[in-house]
Amino acid sequence: GHDFSLSNNFFLTSVDGFENLDSIGGTLQIYQAPRLASLSPFLSLQYIGERIWISYCHSFHDMSAFPNLNHIGGELRIGRNDSIVNLSGLDNLAFLGGDLSIYINKSMTSLEGMEAISSIGGCLYIMDNDDLTSLSGLENLVSLGGYLQISRNNTLSTLTGLGGLSTIAG
Repeated sequence: GHDFSLSNNFFLTSVDGFENLDSIGGTLQIYQAPRLASLSPFLSLQYIGERIWISYCHSFHDMSAFPNLNHIGGELRIGRNDSIVNLSGLDNLAFLGGDLSIYINKSMTSLEGMEAISSIGGCLYIMDNDDLTSLSGLENLVSLGGYLQISRNNTLSTLTGLGGLSTIAG
């Protein structure tokens, strides 16, 4: 499929104009847009054929721009974002065919917003999130198609949110 990529737009503050976009056949990549405060024009987005990568976007706090997203065919990668505190807004994401990678998000405190996920087709990586205190949001996760890596989350004191996990295939 075809990709939608916004990269190295250091002064971009808005992505207005995509309110009717409901499907991307390939990748949605938003990379190095530190002043972009909202992705609200993506409110209609339901389907991503391949992956979402959101990195170096320091001005938004959650994933509230994606309330209707229910399918990502590949990976969901959220990394190096200074202000994201949780994944709230991904509440309807029921299918994730690839990896879930959550790394180096300085303000992330939980994985709240991932409650609809029961299976991840790939690996689960949770690394270097300095303020992560809880894995809440993953309580309904039952199976991983790949491996599980949780490392260097300096304030994480419990793995309670993974209590439902029964299969790690990788």
